Amino acid sequence: MIWLLAILGVGLPLVSWKLKGTLFTPWSLYAVSQFGGMAFSLLKLHSAMTDPTLTTWAVFWFSAAAFFLGCVVAAGNVRSIDPKRFYHWVPSAWPIFVFFALLWLSSVLDGYLRTGGWPVFQPSPDKAREIFAKRSNIMWYTSQMGTIQGLLGLLVAYTAPSKWMRRLGWIAWGAAIWVSFGSGMRFGIVTSLVTFGILFDMTKKRISPLQTIGLMILLGAGLSAMFLFRQTQLQSFVDSVKIPWDQKIRLAILPIYTYVANCFWNFDSGVSGVAIGEHIQRGFGYWTFQGALFFTHLHVGFNNSFGFVSNYYSFMKVPELNTSSWQWFVFMDFGWIGVMAYAFVWGAGVTLLGRLASKNIAYAILYAYMLFYIGMSFFTLFSMIPEMMLAISVLIAVIAIGERFSSETAR
Repeated sequence: MIWLLAILGVGLPLVSWKLKGTLFTPWSLYAVSQFGGMAFSLLKLHSAMTDPTLTTWAVFWFSAAAFFLGCVVAAGNVRSIDPKRFYHWVPSAWPIFVFFALLWLSSVLDGYLRTGGWPVFQPSPDKAREIFAKRSNIMWYTSQMGTIQGLLGLLVAYTAPSKWMRRLGWIAWGAAIWVSFGSGMRFGIVTSLVTFGILFDMTKKRISPLQTIGLMILLGAGLSAMFLFRQTQLQSFVDSVKIPWDQKIRLAILPIYTYVANCFWNFDSGVSGVAIGEHIQRGFGYWTFQGALFFTHLHVGFNNSFGFVSNYYSFMKVPELNTSSWQWFVFMDFGWIGVMAYAFVWGAGVTLLGRLASKNIAYAILYAYMLFYIGMSFFTLFSMIPEMMLAISVLIAVIAIGERFSSETAR
């Protein structure tokens, strides 16, 4: 099974490159995330990773089939990019960009003053990051705006009519990355960089498979070094020259391996546990749509009433490693049928968005962001992420207002 998964995880992106001229399509990234991630996990470098049960394999393969079916149903001839339309300035982007920039900067300043500096440079980074993230009222909401500020910055940088506005857009994008680094939010750095990479591939120059492999190796090595450093293992690793090379390689790979594999062993633990009759508290949307519930505080009340989080943790094999592949979250809410339906709609929706991406840069940015979360589907679910829901809402507002403005101008 591991060889089949590895072949699909590597082969489908190469097919995408051959047929579409790009590695970044919904089905190719899903293959890398799910098939490649599962193959990597089955190396069993950690004792918690065991062979998935038949029930887990059924959910895994049927959800993949539903996702690919959605992509096929929604597929069509993707129009070539018309630079005159694609890079056309959307006036509605500027006031929205400035509005969110002011709110976001006030939130960042508030956190910086509370912490007394950037959390990553503090003696206790985790404690400082917790203080930095605490917000009240509007600050609590704006703490989620770093990613959307970076995306709006890209929109302004690509399309603004004047040079100073375009430069301000790039500064905003860079600032979003810096704040993610300074506040210790590694995921925000990866989000901004990978989204820009996909957008660059769409608009400027196609990124070849070899270049992608090289960038993935560099990113993986960097993340592995960060994990080792944080766990104070780096120095002992460097000093332990008497350890055989195979053990050194294993020690270097292990942090990344556990980061990926725990998502699949928790997915298996949950699904197989339900299959043998263990009780599960159905969320009926609590997990799947938590990104939207976050901004209403409803998720706190629901959890206090029904104990969803404690139920989730009861299925974790290793308490400290508590992430899961996307299927488990939808399964907790809606069962088998929900997983299949969600996968189909997800695949079809992102594919349709890809067809709209040739229309203007705002669609393209949203499409690139969605592709990133398909690539992260082994780790999370996009509709659970508050900033993802915010990004969708804001970019759709930019598009809708911009198209209305254009139609009124045409009349």
